Amino acid sequence: DITMGALGTVTYRDGEAIIGFGHPFFSNGASSMPLTTVSIYDTMKSFEASFKLGQLGTVIGEITQDRAAAVGGRIGGTAKTVGLRYEVHDLDRSRGEAFNVSLVNVPRMMPEFLLSTGLEATDLALDRVGPGTVEVTYEIQGTGMPTLERKDVFLSITDVGLYAPWQLAEIVAALQYNEFRDPGITHIAASMQVESDLRAIQIEHLELASDVYMPGDTIQFALDLQ
Repeated sequence: DITMGALGTVTYRDGEAIIGFGHPFFSNGASSMPLTTVSIYDTMKSFEASFKLGQLGTVIGEITQDRAAAVGGRIGGTAKTVGLRYEVHDLDRSRGEAFNVSLVNVPRMMPEFLLSTGLEATDLALDRVGPGTVEVTYEIQGTGMPTLERKDVFLSITDVGLYAPWQLAEIVAALQYNEFRDPGITHIAASMQVESDLRAIQIEHLELASDVYMPGDTIQFALDLQ
């Protein structure tokens, strides 16, 4: 539902194997990224840096290497991607949309991808940029982790679509760069309920019944809200 990618020149093909670009993409070394066709509409000439105008086509294989000299891959391969689903419900207009994306698993770029695709999804679904309140539910699945679920509420007086994908990007970055084990993330989902009204509660005071808690204890507290 949302396409992001890069286009470049095929340098050499030997049967189903290809190399291209003549330079690195992310410099990832061993990689797994979709290889697609592309339609080139025009070449923009420039003494500074010429570039091509084009549109990505269908997936036909996999990019498996991303090195200093070139990217390389094979036609017919299948990239291992992370499934991403955004559901955006506009409560003011009583309508919703769902967006599905196959996301390349590049940990240092994943937060950027999650933020940009999330912003695109919310802007397309809401068809506006402005204030409001969003209630969001995240679900993250992986082979090296239990399913993580989290709910949160954000409000903004400028752009309500920003904060939910922003927080999701930070959560995924923390998981992928934790010091214990690879979470092996396979699927990410976010469901957002958005309305234009500002629903805000401010915590004025919090008092805990104890200063120390052990795993399994029940936490008791007094809370003053405005």
